[in-house]
Amino acid sequence: MQVVLWILMALTIEPVKLSSVNQIYDVKTRYYLKTVIPEFDTMPKESSIVSIGYTPKELVIYARNYQKGIHASSRRRDAEGMVRETEDCFYVYLATHGIGKDAYFIGVNPLGAMADRVISPSGITEWDGDIRAKARITDYGWDVLLIIPFSTISYNEGYWGVDFSRYIAGSNMKIQLLVPRKNPNDNIHIARMKLDFSYIKKSRGFSFFLIPSIRYTYNENKKELKGGLTARWRKGQSTLMEATVYPDYSELEADVQEFDISLLPVDYPEKRPFFVEGRSFYTPPVSFIRTRNIDLPKFGAKFYSTTENSIFTIYALNTNLVNDTSYNFLEFYRYAYNFSKSMRAGVFGIFSEIGYNLASFDFTNYFPKADINFDAEAARVIDNGANFVNLHISRSATQGVGGFLTLREIDSNFVSPLNYIQFNFDGIRWISGNLGYTKYFKKYGRLWVFGAKVYGRKVVDKYSKDRIMQILRPTVFWGPYPWFLILEYEGNKLDYLKSWIPDIHDVDVKFYKFGVFYNGSTWRNMQAVYGVGTYAGDRAYLYFLGIKYSFFGFINLGTADYRVIIPSVGQNILTLQLFGEIALPHHIFLKPYINYTGNCSDQRVFCKMENKTLNTNLIIAYEPKYLTGVYLALNRIKSGEEISKTGVLKFQVGYKMTF
Repeated sequence: MQVVLWILMALTIEPVKLSSVNQIYDVKTRYYLKTVIPEFDTMPKESSIVSIGYTPKELVIYARNYQKGIHASSRRRDAEGMVRETEDCFYVYLATHGIGKDAYFIGVNPLGAMADRVISPSGITEWDGDIRAKARITDYGWDVLLIIPFSTISYNEGYWGVDFSRYIAGSNMKIQLLVPRKNPNDNIHIARMKLDFSYIKKSRGFSFFLIPSIRYTYNENKKELKGGLTARWRKGQSTLMEATVYPDYSELEADVQEFDISLLPVDYPEKRPFFVEGRSFYTPPVSFIRTRNIDLPKFGAKFYSTTENSIFTIYALNTNLVNDTSYNFLEFYRYAYNFSKSMRAGVFGIFSEIGYNLASFDFTNYFPKADINFDAEAARVIDNGANFVNLHISRSATQGVGGFLTLREIDSNFVSPLNYIQFNFDGIRWISGNLGYTKYFKKYGRLWVFGAKVYGRKVVDKYSKDRIMQILRPTVFWGPYPWFLILEYEGNKLDYLKSWIPDIHDVDVKFYKFGVFYNGSTWRNMQAVYGVGTYAGDRAYLYFLGIKYSFFGFINLGTADYRVIIPSVGQNILTLQLFGEIALPHHIFLKPYINYTGNCSDQRVFCKMENKTLNTNLIIAYEPKYLTGVYLALNRIKSGEEISKTGVLKFQVGYKMTF
């Protein structure tokens, strides 16, 4: 007879002892997830039933997911759809040091692709846990089996925090949780899990990972062969030591170009595992180092260690900065201490040979009853005495009222090559805020969503009180999910353009934007936006079309096309982009990226393009496991009559020994 457990807020889970993994299918104690979005439902038709057990070596979780129609297209580890919860996925949240501490977050989609992260009060970071996942699409939906070796995680022999969740994409978007709560991001009010640690086989719980690599780069003028080596020693998730010599930190990736109407540089995300993995351990609430400004390292080392209450991290690099030809030594560190489940304080520092040394202090607290986060942060550049102060209060909510308010003050000479683009201005006072409301409801047999938000920002010169920029952006969106109609007004005053563009006097921007969105899943969505208004006194237009679609479940292609006409700043730009990911058998992936950009001398929509550039990029990757594979990147750029060709061939083999 099945034992059905209705979940209470004080739920304590006791996994069943197993002698083998396959016994999980016979476990009678089962847990039913509850739908919290769009409405509370204790027995949804698309239900999820979870069984949990453990052998002496492994934690075993099995979920049976009832569903009509599968919305998943990702087949690669740590794919965007699972990380951002934009396709069907089953998730496990495991706080092995107790509720409110750092936790493992593991997701599996119906195609068997897996994403894993470590979540801490400082943020979310990559993880390379030795977890096995099996998924199977069935006539009733899909099943997933997760096997988590105790040797791959760090833990205390006490109560663990645990939660299961499921995201269902498509026309009936649902979020299901084991323990229903107003905010799914609230990781305080979750279940407890009790294990018999005398039954678990103790292991030394550490691994040694050796990653040699060879990289061959060529273009018309230069051919170069480089070898590199990375050695990593890890104990669970609590301690890591890593050293790398002549590394190629990154996979071979291309950024999909974006456009910002403010004309400020775009802060593209970091993608290199050396910096991404462990990011939350070295990042305070406001980061003072933009690692993408760090380029061409000779060697690097990092170390971090976490306990139940604290984190210590240090990175050391012999590197140079982008657009700088001289090598410099750089080191940055962080120490943070948890006073309670919701309160943390930390320090951060930078030491460098470029004359930029910094120290900061930060404090973070979460107020569960009000569902509010509060951050305070202060920093000082030791070399010139420039100070930074930041206060931030926020409330996140999937439904209902949410928003944030930020107050910031930065002295002159605070921005450096280490954090430029992350900070565009210094010598400023800054206030910004956002207030929004979102509601899901059912009408005419469909799930509908309504939302409204207002974003504002004002930046002034700290000393003269002159305005640098001012933004007001109210937005309204509604429609039958996954379709939305969006109306947005953008009223900006971009005074900093006066020092950038000669003879510009009117810096007002008034744009009205109308958009239609379809948000089915990661590779099944569409955006169409039309904007019209005035920019520095002239009529200006913005057109954007973005489409992502999955063909046959393994060919994922997208396009992001811009047309921006701003006569006052001499822009009539057309950008056409095609990108994607094609999953072939035997762990082979193709990643094409094509970017065409042209500029027109007159201001018509249909005109002959000049200064045309065609950038073609193709990445072929054979990636059988994490940090192991063969990568080939081919790039061809044609700008006018000039053509440049480059290529990179990389061999990387990771050998991991677990003890």
